[in-house]
Amino acid sequence: MMSRHHGTFKKLNIPGPAPWPIIGSLMEINKAGFHSFQLECRKKYGKIYGYFGGLSPQTLVVGDKEMLRKILVKEFNNFSDRIIFKGFNGDLESSVNNLKGNHWKHVRNKITPAFSTGKLRKMVPLVDYASDTLLEALRKKVKDGDGVMEMLEVYGAYAMDVICSTAFGIQVDSQQNPNDEFIVNAKKFMILNFSSSIILILMFLPKLHFLMPFLGWSFIDKHVQKFFRNVTVKLLDERVAGNKDRVDFLQLMKNVQHGEDGDSDEEEDDDIDKENVSGSKLPNSWYRKGITFKEILGNAEIFFLAGYETTMITLTMASYYLAVHPEYQDKLRRELFDKIGSEPLTYDNIRNVAYLDMVINETLRINPPATRTDRVCLKDTEVNGVRIPAGMHISIPIYSIHHDPDNWEDPEKFIPERFEDKDRHDPLTFLPFGYGPRNCIGMRLAQMELKMSLAKIVRTFQICVCSETKIPPDLATFSLLKPKMSKLKLVEIK
Repeated sequence: MMSRHHGTFKKLNIPGPAPWPIIGSLMEINKAGFHSFQLECRKKYGKIYGYFGGLSPQTLVVGDKEMLRKILVKEFNNFSDRIIFKGFNGDLESSVNNLKGNHWKHVRNKITPAFSTGKLRKMVPLVDYASDTLLEALRKKVKDGDGVMEMLEVYGAYAMDVICSTAFGIQVDSQQNPNDEFIVNAKKFMILNFSSSIILILMFLPKLHFLMPFLGWSFIDKHVQKFFRNVTVKLLDERVAGNKDRVDFLQLMKNVQHGEDGDSDEEEDDDIDKENVSGSKLPNSWYRKGITFKEILGNAEIFFLAGYETTMITLTMASYYLAVHPEYQDKLRRELFDKIGSEPLTYDNIRNVAYLDMVINETLRINPPATRTDRVCLKDTEVNGVRIPAGMHISIPIYSIHHDPDNWEDPEKFIPERFEDKDRHDPLTFLPFGYGPRNCIGMRLAQMELKMSLAKIVRTFQICVCSETKIPPDLATFSLLKPKMSKLKLVEIK
């Protein structure tokens, strides 16, 4: 009875691993990690296969780019929702990650203009200040020690500083003041114990998830949620709608609340559809609504979960690859000096350093922090001859797609030059930020903070391997694709 769905994929003529009773393939996933599980299944079953995860709806894995083009774009309205466990996400229930249907469309439309080119230009000083703080902290560590440091800690502090300033408009120095009340609560906010009994119940017996809210359980500590709720109320009360001097997320959302979200003198993006990101018209009941405090709070908090570890991991791995491949590091440094010299970095001049883009993109290809993303089929749909029933979970295996030799030659090798010609590769083969209307809304802000920090470090330091550097690094097998440690040595360039 508890394994009654395990014949679904056979009926659909879709291959996949034979499931264990009740737990499906969770034992293999937990042992090897999702990224290794993806690679093994692609080799055995091809780009399209199905697996079972406990009692949750069956999961169809789609690594075929033509199918994905339809699922993520052309047939988007049939696959617009993500997999969500409602009821115990706390304040994050109202973030774009956890909303469905017209509610998601409405909130996404309201916050999308906050990430326009004009708004991002105004955020550059905030990112620039955080990266300067990072640089000074690194100089001090090199001067006071042997230059060997844990890069996860270094970049974690930088990511924290950027998020605090761009989301909440708060200037903190996580390098020097790790005990600041805001920083302490922010770190607690981002701790999700994936080994807890509650998480294991949700994995193996997800049908019981409806009981969790009644037990008072939430992914996020309730005291931490209360802290951020109080801080957000205070900061919003201090802001004046229409203030053009402040450019943090809370100020932009204050402007949206009061219908003053536009700046006539700023450059906006032609590709931002302010009416509806999915291309269909919103019902009047949603279209007329503003944005609520809960939606502001949820989306300010999602900055932390979506932006903290992903930034830390990407910068750590980029530094690792540049240390292991000093020839690429030297090439990047030469281009930085040729294109910018010792001039301050700006939104425009940093975009002229093509090799910086190549290094970051290749890092994200070979080591995407999020190894997969997902969608839910909302109604029976046939895609390229594959019948997908309503309710089916769709998993997009980002790591497997990035390591598929049909998509990338020598996929295990770190070769930045493979991104030299942007038009050479299909965008459906490079998905670190997702694709389509439900892609990562903060993608360009993330790219800017990655470029600012990495460019300044490469101009100032030689990044080197040391006796404590693990080659290759040991990676976490669950959650994000994160190295367990990453010790590197920095030598200041005189």
